[in-house]
Amino acid sequence: MKRPIPILVYHQFSEDLEYHLKYLKDNHYTPAHLKDVAEYLETQDEGKYPQSKVVILTFDDAYQDFYERVRPLLEKYGFKSKATVCVPTGYIADTSESRKSDDWAHGPRLPIMIWTELEALRYEGFEIIPHSVSHALLDSIKHDEKRL
Repeated sequence: MKRPIPILVYHQFSEDLEYHLKYLKDNHYTPAHLKDVAEYLETQDEGKYPQSKVVILTFDDAYQDFYERVRPLLEKYGFKSKATVCVPTGYIADTSESRKSDDWAHGPRLPIMIWTELEALRYEGFEIIPHSVSHALLDSIKHDEKRL
């Protein structure tokens, strides 16, 4: 029987996140990057399964609160750099003065990280992957439209 790998998807910091991280630590889960389990996910070869209790933590949209609030929590629970940040590349600015906010959120607009913050995360060992360029809302795109 093939073992599942839970993938937890977060968007922004919430008070529940600390509870979740504590639960994972207390129950002996080990976070991994997507690249670390890619071969198992592709082949389902049990010999490629990384360990008995692995979990993938992903954070969509590269919100600045990941850099400021989530990163320290990951370290607090012993999961330093063991998360994947999914980046809408067209929203990443070069400087904090030109920092962009999301324009797809329902509610308050949230600031997005800048390139130097993402580079620092990559240097620390976080997995940084693309999450489209424009963060187009797929249910609003016409079938023949080619913008993503």
